[in-house]
Order: sequence, then C-alpha cells, then structure tokens
Amino acid sequence: MIILRVGKYLIQENVHIFFFLGDSESTSNQWSTSENLIGSFHTFKSPIDVCANCASQEQARTITCGGIHISDELARRLDQDTKLHDIDKVTRYIDDNLTWKIMRVSISVRRRKLLVLTRSHVGRPYGPKY
Repeated sequence: MIILRVGKYLIQENVHIFFFLGDSESTSNQWSTSENLIGSFHTFKSPIDVCANCASQEQARTITCGGIHISDELARRLDQDTKLHDIDKVTRYIDDNLTWKIMRVSISVRRRKLLVLTRSHVGRPYGPKY
C-alpha cells in the first residue's frame, strides 16, 4: 500500500497525484488512462480567501492522508517466481518501477456552496464517522 501524508496547503491549488508502476505518458491528459496507472490521490480545498475554515487549516499546517492499494497490481506484474511475501524482490521491483506525477488543478470560486458527502461503512460498523 502506498500511504500518503501531504501538507494540504503546501501547494495553494488542488492537486491530483498519479502513481504508476512503469513508465507514464509524457502528456498529462493521458495520465488517467495510462495502462501503468495504479491509483491516484486528489486534494480538495477552497482558496483561503473565501473560506475561513480553510485559512485556519493552512495556519495549523493541516496534513491530509490517504492510501492506494497496490497488492493486486503488484501480483499481476511480478514474474511468476516472485510472490508478494518475498520482501526483497518486491521492494526492489517497487524501487525500480514506482513513479508519480503531480498535476495542479486550478479552480476559480465565484460563490461558496456547502457540499456534504456521506459514506457508508459496509463491513466496518466501528469505522470512523465522516
């Protein structure tokens, strides 16, 4: 699993981080359809000049976290003699093949809207509440 801890306001714009096992296309409009794409992570925030909560998060140096499961992709891409529990070979494969690219996602805000997202916890009745 790729575990991310990103300074939410390190870059003022929203960003989309793409992760690849192998080469990625050189133009950003092809990244999301790359055969080597194994996952992505997106930061979502409003500009601090229109959102008091966002301004306080920036001042507090808020960290946003996420994870990308890569076990299935690793199992598919490793040679037949290598198993996921072979730590040395898997680590070497990841070191040689894992790449990432960051895309800035520019937004313009004309008015603020409240967006409420809910998430069900099927199979995780004691999971965190969102």
